[in-house]
Order: sequence, then structure tokens, then C-alpha cells
Amino acid sequence: MTTHTPTPWRVYDHMPNCIEDAMGNDVFAQAMNKGSERNEANAAFIVQACNAHDALVAALRDVLSQYLLFVNVNSDEIASAVVAQARAALALAGKE
Repeated sequence: MTTHTPTPWRVYDHMPNCIEDAMGNDVFAQAMNKGSERNEANAAFIVQACNAHDALVAALRDVLSQYLLFVNVNSDEIASAVVAQARAALALAGKE
């Protein structure tokens, strides 16, 4: 499987609905209708989410592994639900 363009990504200074990588190369992702405040906000959100993704996955994995060291998931319904939620989030990110 091909990997995505390396992060961090950013919104173009001169076109706030377009995205580029840190080297200034185009990332094929664009919020359409240039000038729309919503599309500019969408482009900013895409950049923020992509740049935070790897760190959030790593943090969730670390928290989950530490949590599992101290909690008996088999005897605690809340703990079991928390672990299931964390694992579902990692699966959604394609990292479980």
C-alpha cells in the first residue's frame, strides 16, 4: 500500500482552501469553492486532523497499554467499555 504525503501539512497562504506539504508540494486535497469561509475552515480542519493523527494514535496506544496494566477488564464493566472504545478508535484510524 502506498503511503500518504508526509506531514506536517498546511493550508496555502495564498489559497486558504488548498493544502500543501511542508516542502510546498501540492497535496491532492482541496476544499472546493475558493473563498467560502466553510471551505477554508474545512481545509484547516483537514490539515489539523492529519497532522495530529500519528501523535493521537501513539498516545492512545500508550494510554491503553498502561490502563491494561492496572485494570482487570474482565471484572469491570466500565473498564471493559473504555478498552473497547479505545480499540474501536484505533481500528477506525487503521491502527489496531
